[in-house]
Amino acid sequence: MKRISPATIGVLVLLSIIAASVPLSIGIQTVNAYHGAGVFVPNNYIEDQWPWDTPDEIDFSTTCGWYIYSYLFVHYWNGLGTPVYYKYGDPFDYNPVVTPNTYMDMLDWLEDHSDKVTIFSKGHCSAWGYGYIYRRLHCTIDYTYARDSIEIYPHTDQFKCRFNFIWHCGTTNTYPYWPPFPPDGPPSMPFAFTHNLGMTEYGHSGPCVFAGWEWVSPQFFNIIPDHYPWQWGQLAVGVFYYMHYNYWSLGYTLNYLSNLIYGVNFNQSPLYNDLMVLGNMDMTLNY
Repeated sequence: MKRISPATIGVLVLLSIIAASVPLSIGIQTVNAYHGAGVFVPNNYIEDQWPWDTPDEIDFSTTCGWYIYSYLFVHYWNGLGTPVYYKYGDPFDYNPVVTPNTYMDMLDWLEDHSDKVTIFSKGHCSAWGYGYIYRRLHCTIDYTYARDSIEIYPHTDQFKCRFNFIWHCGTTNTYPYWPPFPPDGPPSMPFAFTHNLGMTEYGHSGPCVFAGWEWVSPQFFNIIPDHYPWQWGQLAVGVFYYMHYNYWSLGYTLNYLSNLIYGVNFNQSPLYNDLMVLGNMDMTLNY
C-alpha cells in the first residue's frame, strides 16, 4: 500500500474543513479585464537548519500552491489562453527550480500579456543592501534571490501587479521608503510589486493591494497555535478559495476565515498587525 504522507493528509483535512464551511456561492461572474496571474512556491531546503523547509513542508506547500493556481486559472479563464502560471521548486532533484530569472521572466510575460496581474508567492525572505532596508525572496537553490529593487521592480514597470499576496518573512516592514532612494534603487517588496507609495495599512481605497507578513511568515505545514487541525496553508488556500467561488473582497474573506479559526473578526484576531494588508482591502479577484 502506498504511504500517504503527512502533508497529503494535511491537504485532505484542508479540503474537508473548507468544504464543510463553504456558504452558498453567489453565482458565476465574468471578469471584464484581461487578467493574468502568477503563483510562485520556490521551496528551499537545508538539512537540520531552522527555519528552512522540511520535506513535509515542501510537499504541502507545493500542493497548496497548486490549489491556489487552480482557483486563479478557473477564475480568470476566458477561452483565449489566459496567462496563469505556477512555478515551484524541488530542492532535492533541482528539477524544476525557481530562480531569480523565473520571477523576472514571468513578471515580464504577465505584464506584457495581461491588463491586470495577480501574484502569490510563498517562501523565505531576508534583508540585504543599504541599511538592510531591502528585501529578497529566496529561490530554490540556496544563495540565489529575487531582490526587490533588482529582480522585481524593473519587471513590474507597467504598474499591472494590482493584487499581491507575498507569503515571505518581513515583506511589509520596510514600506514606505520615500525618495531619494539609496544607490541600490527603491526598497521594499510592496513598492517593488505595485510601484505605489500611497498604500495605507488596512485601507479601503486605491487601485492595488499588497498582503504580506510584517515579521515571520508561518510555515504552511505548521498547525495554527491552539487551533488544531487548522494549518497555515489552509489559511492561504482558503483566501483564494472563497475569493474565487464567492467573489468576496480580501477584507471580507479574511474576516470570514478569522471567524472560522479564531471565532472573532480579523481585526480582533492574532493575525492582525502580523498579516499586514497595505492598500485596498475591498478588492476582489475581479478588480
